[in-house]
Amino acid sequence: MKILLGVICTDYIRAKTVATIASILKLYPDAQLIIKQGCYLHKNREEVCLEAITGQYDYLFFIDADMCFSAKVLDRLIEADKEIIGCDYSQRHLPKVSTMKMEDEEGNLIARTGLMPEEPFKVHALGAGCLLIKTSVLNKIDRPWFWYGEPKKQVGEDVWFCRQAKKCGVDVWCLPRVEIGHLGEMVF
Repeated sequence: MKILLGVICTDYIRAKTVATIASILKLYPDAQLIIKQGCYLHKNREEVCLEAITGQYDYLFFIDADMCFSAKVLDRLIEADKEIIGCDYSQRHLPKVSTMKMEDEEGNLIARTGLMPEEPFKVHALGAGCLLIKTSVLNKIDRPWFWYGEPKKQVGEDVWFCRQAKKCGVDVWCLPRVEIGHLGEMVF
C-alpha cells in the first residue's frame, strides 16, 4: 500500500502538526511526504493530487499545516475502505463551527444536527485538513479538483472538491468520534 501524505501550508507548519506527521510516519515508514507551500491553497492541493497520480500512490492523505490528531486516525480512515473519507473538525474561530456540511432539498449547505453516528456516514462535504482519498478517484473527477466555485456561489476549495466528487457518483464519508485539533491563535 502506497500512501502519500500531502501537507498544505501558506506559510509554516505548526509544531503539533509536525508531531502528528512524525507519529504517522512512525506507523507508516513507507509513506511518502510532500509539502506544498504557497498562498493559493487550491493550487497546492492540485499539485499534490498530480504527485499522487504520477507516483501511483494508492492513497492521498491531506493534512493541513494547522491540524493535530492521533496517528491512529489514518488507520481508522483506511479501515473504513471508502473512496473519500475524512473527519469532522471545527473551523478556527469562535463560536465553533463544523467543517462538515450537509445539503438540504434546495441544495443549500447546512449544519448537521442530531447525535453523531457510531459508524461512518455520508456527508455533502468535509474540510480537507484531514482527508483520505483513494488516488484512483482523482481519475473519475473532472479538473480542477480544487477550486472556489463560481463568483456568485463561492465555496471553499474543499467543498468544491466534494461537490465535484458527488457529481461523478463518488460519495464523501465522515469518520465519527475522532478528536481533531485545528490550531489557531487567540489573544489572552
